[in-house]
Amino acid sequence: MEESNNKKKIIIPIIIVIVIVLTALGTTIAFFNYTRTGSLNNLGTGRIYFNSTQNGALNMTNIFPMTSEEAANATLDTVTVGIVGDTTYANGEEFEITFTDITNTINNKQIPINYIATYTANTGKSIGEESNDYWNARNSKNADIYTLNETGRVEDGKQVLVGFIKNSASGIEGTLTIKAYIDADRIAISDTYPTGSVYKVNDSMTSEEVNYCISFFSNINVEVTEAFCRGTAAIDGYTFQEILDIGDLTDNQVNDLVEHGVIKYLGENGTTSSWVNGRTVFTTAEWNNLQSNPISFKIRAESNEGITRQGHTQGNSCKQF
Repeated sequence: MEESNNKKKIIIPIIIVIVIVLTALGTTIAFFNYTRTGSLNNLGTGRIYFNSTQNGALNMTNIFPMTSEEAANATLDTVTVGIVGDTTYANGEEFEITFTDITNTINNKQIPINYIATYTANTGKSIGEESNDYWNARNSKNADIYTLNETGRVEDGKQVLVGFIKNSASGIEGTLTIKAYIDADRIAISDTYPTGSVYKVNDSMTSEEVNYCISFFSNINVEVTEAFCRGTAAIDGYTFQEILDIGDLTDNQVNDLVEHGVIKYLGENGTTSSWVNGRTVFTTAEWNNLQSNPISFKIRAESNEGITRQGHTQGNSCKQF
């Protein structure tokens, strides 16, 4: 490609769709599904190329969220981004990899996704030096350097890798590897939060108690049968037990039914605030919703001539897949 005085730019979003299939613990399930649009898997402008690959099926054997310690020691499948580049631009070439287009919300609650990233040189090649002062060091434009955020949260615009390629024929050639997992430190799954009193329909009611049950509902303008009172039939789609579980009766009504032997008080049951400890609580129904509504995010790869903070400089060459 002929060099131009105009800025050069390439943007490559790589879609990673996390699909969680809830099956028995210990089975192999699909955790990621990689998809790309367009006919090309390699794209280049100037002398830099990004190659997105999926190394086989991405599977996991633990269907539950992981802590960072568990994830660090777990065998997680990966998605990789190959980066090959050299340049004759006097001002060098800068590239960055970020997260974008994150879809991870259920009932206005966000599924917390974390990532682990590594960046390594291909055999016999170089990716330059990692810099702890990248944003200042890049200004000299005389070295192949990069900065890598190795772990963190998957958030829109989050920079995973930023690198600078100096004016040289040697260039760089390496691979960025990204793993992701659901953060157990920020999610809790419970159908019993907050804690509360638990009641159960008396399955051994006497005839007198059954008659009281029928009379009780009659007094609130609901016609019920003995089968309903014994918990074996439904009214308007709800059984007696389900009416108790969803809290459709007042405290006084519940106490009245307990006093007359229609229902039994089983005690306090539920998930305490101390156990939740600030995490976002999902019900099992919300968690199961991931089977049909997977969460997803994209990886965005962008390159520009010269140094451009967060790649905002616009160019005349832009491709996407």
